[in-house]
Amino acid sequence: MGLLSLLLLFLVAGFKAHIILAPGIWLLLIIVLLLGTIPFILLGFGIGSLASPSVAPAVANIIYMPLSFASGLLIPLPSLPGFVQTLAPYLPGYQIGQLGHMLIGVSAGGSIWPGILWLDGYTLLFAVFALYAYRVDQVRNYV
Repeated sequence: MGLLSLLLLFLVAGFKAHIILAPGIWLLLIIVLLLGTIPFILLGFGIGSLASPSVAPAVANIIYMPLSFASGLLIPLPSLPGFVQTLAPYLPGYQIGQLGHMLIGVSAGGSIWPGILWLDGYTLLFAVFALYAYRVDQVRNYV
């Protein structure tokens, strides 16, 4: 589903917004953005394991929406309060956005490795959370 969403978004970007990038850049963006969803998928697995089916979507929105805003994904970071601007570089959404900006040449440059390491850390953290939540769910439902 993520790939389909990205392809549709890229079609709109290319044809309606007239954004022109080399085919290799489009492909790298797809790879980076799909890999960048992994920490969020793991967080979702954890939430889904701990919360009931009727509550899980609300809990996910309560977590994901503030993370998206605070990462500068929905509102430009300079428009946000100072404390949010200070917090943003430590959030996974910000790191994904920065990697994307580097690929299309919007960012001032720098190394991609800090962003990759932050995302790896979040992936590990959320994987541990998802595993813990899964085990709690198994004990709760099958013991």
